[in-house]
Amino acid sequence: MYMNDPSSLPFLAVLGPLLFPVLGLAVIWSLVIKGLALWKAARNGHKAWFVFILIVNALGIPELVYLIWFSKESTTTAPAPVPAPSSQLEA
Repeated sequence: MYMNDPSSLPFLAVLGPLLFPVLGLAVIWSLVIKGLALWKAARNGHKAWFVFILIVNALGIPELVYLIWFSKESTTTAPAPVPAPSSQLEA
């Protein structure tokens, strides 16, 4: 089988027109999911997840795992709101 022989690669005629759009969508998907996951990991202070997501590139799978199961905002107790001053003067 030779690389220059067109009959050795019949699938290229079928997949050729689809190759670049599918590859482009995969790149866009990966960048969007990675950016979102990195942003949330940094915002939530999850340094280990940030480094892991930054290094590992597997079509967004680690990013989706983080976003779905681990990116819940921390439930710290917020201070009670200060009541608004009364508009009536007490006598």
